Amino acid sequence: MNNLNNIKVDSRGLWSRDDLALRLTDNTDQSHAQSVVSDKLDEESFSAITLDTFGCEEKLETIDLIMLDIEGGEHEALRGAETYLTLPVEKAPALIFEVHRSYVDWSDGLHKVDVVRYLESLGYKVWAIRDFQGNWPMKGRPIELVLPQEAHLEGPAHGFNLVAVKNPELLAGPEFRVRSGVSPKYLRHRDPKMHAPLED
Repeated sequence: MNNLNNIKVDSRGLWSRDDLALRLTDNTDQSHAQSVVSDKLDEESFSAITLDTFGCEEKLETIDLIMLDIEGGEHEALRGAETYLTLPVEKAPALIFEVHRSYVDWSDGLHKVDVVRYLESLGYKVWAIRDFQGNWPMKGRPIELVLPQEAHLEGPAHGFNLVAVKNPELLAGPEFRVRSGVSPKYLRHRDPKMHAPLED
């Protein structure tokens, strides 16, 4: 529709290994189907590929940005990108990815979640990105970031995005603000001290 010529569609699923098949669950308790390892490759499954292998196929020495929203498969996909994630600060990709309570146990705090600890072990700094569930005008407002150990996570099961970079200077400009003790999710019907953009 938009006459784009810089998009390549690949039907394989991102995972931490290449040598297996994946299938989508049909779990009505979760908002969308989740990728899980399949016993075999058939008409109901699809091949897995790591980002490392995909990058090798495409002859990519570096990747600028990896953005994932794959219903709980984010940690497995990032584990499959270790060639890129272990690059030095000036070459390592920036990451944006979703976490959701339906797939991630954050009962001990967001900073204890496996994917956050994994990225920190590779030298990444991680923040939650505060946002609305839906489209609300935010013109003129900075993007608010919350450190995982300072995120307010109470309430019903919900999800939000995290950003991870090796060079925190990338997020140090006036378009960003670091907040503490607030929810990553803006909710118009909840306490504005926790769930609304903060005034400076």
